Amino acid sequence: FQLQTLLNDSRSPSIQKSIEIFNEYLIHTQIKPLFYRLLLHPGITEEQLEQFMLPICQLARELPQIEFVIFFDEVNTSSCLGLFKEMFMDRTLHGNNLPKNLFFTAAINPSIKPSDNTLVHRQDYLVHQLPQALENLKVSYGTLESTSLRDYIVKKIAMFRVNSENNHQIVMPLEEYAQEMLADSILNAQDFCERYLGRNSVSQREIQRCFNLIEFFWKIRFDDEIESGNDLYQPNPVRCIALALTLIYYFRLPTKEDNIQRNDKQTPPREELATLLSRTIPNFLDIIQTELDKFVNIDNFVIPNAVAINQAVREHIFAIVVSIVTRTPLCIIGAPG
Repeated sequence: FQLQTLLNDSRSPSIQKSIEIFNEYLIHTQIKPLFYRLLLHPGITEEQLEQFMLPICQLARELPQIEFVIFFDEVNTSSCLGLFKEMFMDRTLHGNNLPKNLFFTAAINPSIKPSDNTLVHRQDYLVHQLPQALENLKVSYGTLESTSLRDYIVKKIAMFRVNSENNHQIVMPLEEYAQEMLADSILNAQDFCERYLGRNSVSQREIQRCFNLIEFFWKIRFDDEIESGNDLYQPNPVRCIALALTLIYYFRLPTKEDNIQRNDKQTPPREELATLLSRTIPNFLDIIQTELDKFVNIDNFVIPNAVAINQAVREHIFAIVVSIVTRTPLCIIGAPG
């Protein structure tokens, strides 16, 4: 009622009156989304899909002049592909007509039959073959070519900014030499993992996580650096890049000794990736080991006397702490103990 009163005023509203009208609009307006997304997995049932679609269909019938977009992610991981065929092609749901102003779109994972030549360190995701009626709706975008991937990475790095430690209002780009180092290192690491671990082992998510971790390592300082009172402290971009690449790519690989113990002759050891990264990051392994020794020790952690601080313990503690602080997914796999 208050909003109607304000709108009925024929005089040109003042600034204060305009603010009141806007506030009343925000308070009393009920906002409904026009875009809906559902992530599919094998546990999704037809009943759950029907419950998901029910309120959307009701709203679409109330607003026939508005188009609603419904996005189903990873459709072919679901066991309800027949129901999707019915919605997409027949425009019905269990025999009931769907509103005409619903626009369906979906993403699928490629269905590739595994062979002895494509066995990799990790298993491919489990997907189902699409119904024949949906095959003609597929549009394959493929993967980025190496040149396109490089252009993408270079442009992402050019836009990447890190906050100044002394003034959080100031942001700055990485220096040119660091940008080139980061671009070459990410490209080499991505290519290495795709060739030896499988095409599904890396994606653009790894690239974004690299940026997130570089920004984290750019800001973090040890106690002795803070206590020194050095206001002119500047992070080392090479160190930040090396640590980010280590957590994203290097630590996921086993060592040569691990492969020998498991009699694994297919999985590449991390030493091969280290050799590759050392071409763009001088002293890559020395940087990593120095930071591990500096971070994981009895001065920073309460470690029981019976626990030896070996390389595995250092790597696990370092990865766990950084992942928790940066909210980066982490999965530690290994034999008990």
